[in-house]
Amino acid sequence: MTINHPNIWVSGNRKEGYTVVSEGTEEPLHKTVKQKEAITFGRELAKIRRCELIIQNQNGKIRSKDSYGNESKAKDTEN
Repeated sequence: MTINHPNIWVSGNRKEGYTVVSEGTEEPLHKTVKQKEAITFGRELAKIRRCELIIQNQNGKIRSKDSYGNESKAKDTEN
């Protein structure tokens, strides 16, 4: 049986900082002033949880998505 973990979202901006949250929650798992640090934290968590990492730009639009789950053996081509 496979456990489905919520996807990980990275969002924010230079002025307010960057947050990493689990999909469906508002409470940050991690908050930082550096985007790169937030993405690295989110990526490692998504790998552990075997779920998707979704990164938003400062306008809230999806910038990129990477899947670390079991749904496909094909490599993501977006990044």
